[in-house]
Amino acid sequence: EDNNMMNENITNNMLSRALNLTSKNGFLSSSQKVRLRFRSTTLNNIACFHSACGRPRLAIRSLWEARLLSWDEQQGAEGQSRVLDDAEIRTMLNMSSIYNRMGEYQKSLKVLIKACSSLRKIADSDIFETNHSNGNRIQANQLELLPIALYSKGCTHEHLKQWHKATKSFAEGLDYATRLLGTDHSLVRQLEVA
Repeated sequence: EDNNMMNENITNNMLSRALNLTSKNGFLSSSQKVRLRFRSTTLNNIACFHSACGRPRLAIRSLWEARLLSWDEQQGAEGQSRVLDDAEIRTMLNMSSIYNRMGEYQKSLKVLIKACSSLRKIADSDIFETNHSNGNRIQANQLELLPIALYSKGCTHEHLKQWHKATKSFAEGLDYATRLLGTDHSLVRQLEVA
């Protein structure tokens, strides 16, 4: 127990230091975009730490703070629908996972619907086809999250006993996974079983 407490203190200390590095006046202050990306990653790591320590509410609080970073960054784009970036989508997937573990399936579903909608727009656009064939890995990496999000959405529908919606999410996830990841990927097999 003393060893666990010491490990928890060390982890907390390291995460606090990482968060300080990403403050407005911290080490990464010269590049706003890099600073926000690392801050978002650190907040997601803090959320994982809190979740592992049995503090899901603190985990959700860290994840909301990470999402707010994306909102602040895109605040200047008035009149345009906000595009979810890779960091925000990953944060949303973490949020849905924690909400599911807490039994708050409606909250999880709300987050997943938004993430899936944003990812579908990119996946179904001509822009993706052009970028993917040219080897644009940033776009492709983000789209690889779509089958994962659809699988999570299907699982959440299962928790809510919404069998038809669960099956529909799994089938859609299987379609995207096959197109984006190839037939030999483990997620394709997982979606087939689901």
